[in-house]
Amino acid sequence: MAKRRKGSKLFKYKPVSVKDLLIEMKDISELMVDLAYSSILFKNKEIAEDVSELESKMDELNYRIRITAMLAARSVEDAERISAVLHFASASEKISNAAGDLANIILRDMKVHPIVYEALEDAEEQIERFEVTPGSKLARMTLKKAELGSKIGIYVIAVKRKDSIKYNPTKGFVIKEGDILIARGGNTGLEILKSICSGIKAKW
Repeated sequence: MAKRRKGSKLFKYKPVSVKDLLIEMKDISELMVDLAYSSILFKNKEIAEDVSELESKMDELNYRIRITAMLAARSVEDAERISAVLHFASASEKISNAAGDLANIILRDMKVHPIVYEALEDAEEQIERFEVTPGSKLARMTLKKAELGSKIGIYVIAVKRKDSIKYNPTKGFVIKEGDILIARGGNTGLEILKSICSGIKAKW
């Protein structure tokens, strides 16, 4: 079974547990909100484009979870239980759509009132993305060994590798050259991470 949405690629159904789909939808929707606000704060179209890509991914997940739910329903009681799952999925997709609307502000070069930037800049944590260069000490290092959280107060919430994104990478995740780290933290820590990723800073 497959489905094509306007302006999107063909979606193919693959058997996946409802639990795994819900976890992925939750992770993506949270990440999208962070990225959408960051795209506005830094007037960054690349981050805004990441949000658009994730919005398409959410459309696919929503389609897959609905097909899975329909296949699982065998009685009225099953349908009643599944309705709560579909409500969760629908709410998550609404969050992603809202994040997409925020990102479109940047993609469409819309003017943003200065007070919006003031509010975002006052936030305790920011989100930024940095590419790991060949000279970076992070290359071929696990997140556990890097100790970015304990040493500089930065948490990698996603890693973009070529055309795929790894959400909430585990401590055993190995960073590679060319990876784009999407990280959350304070301005000082983010500046340090920028230096580490570019190869300027070898110790932290």
